[in-house]
Amino acid sequence: MIAIEEEVMEFSNIDEVLGYAIAREREAAALYTELADRVSRPELRQLLLDFASQERRHRERLEMVRGGELSGFTSEIVQTLKIADHLGTPEPTAHMTYREALLFAVKSEGASYALYSKLAEMTDDDRLNDVFCSLAREEAVHKLKFEQEYQASPRS
Repeated sequence: MIAIEEEVMEFSNIDEVLGYAIAREREAAALYTELADRVSRPELRQLLLDFASQERRHRERLEMVRGGELSGFTSEIVQTLKIADHLGTPEPTAHMTYREALLFAVKSEGASYALYSKLAEMTDDDRLNDVFCSLAREEAVHKLKFEQEYQASPRS
């Protein structure tokens, strides 16, 4: 059993864990794509499409792991700025501002980081631990990128 952000999940095997993670990545990509289709500002639309593309790449990597590919993962530590950790998560809407979209992405990447970190803690398989740590690292890199953009973006 695993608890992440008030959600409790039970998994019987690694295939169920990977299936859950793949579904989360698929849902995130679909959400970002749907939002991109609803916004009118070109720069926000492109940002959301970039988010969707990143989530699709995560899903593809997880599907490779599910298929037995466990090489090519690194687990360097990435620090985040923690800029938005104390802020609430905005509702994704067609009328959200650029900063709200960035904040939403920061929160989403942070939740994915927490998921993969927790999954790394749960496994006794060193290779799977490396995979989950690597995925957590990628999420932390994305969170940091969005935090930096959020910090640099105008407040209007």
